[in-house]
Amino acid sequence: MELRASQINGCGWCSDAHTKELAAAGEPAVRINLVAMINAANRLGVIVRMQGGFYQPGMFDGIAD
Repeated sequence: MELRASQINGCGWCSDAHTKELAAAGEPAVRINLVAMINAANRLGVIVRMQGGFYQPGMFDGIAD
């Protein structure tokens, strides 16, 4: 829960700290990576909706993480 909240808030330091905490607590890497994928999928969904709701080749070329 803390990792997801940190991602939503956009805090890289907190996201890193909570990822390390989860790994140290024995959380499987697959589950930690799924949280990151959810965040990426949500960001992509927002970007696509902002661009008119459909994908066009090259529409993400100017976006840096």
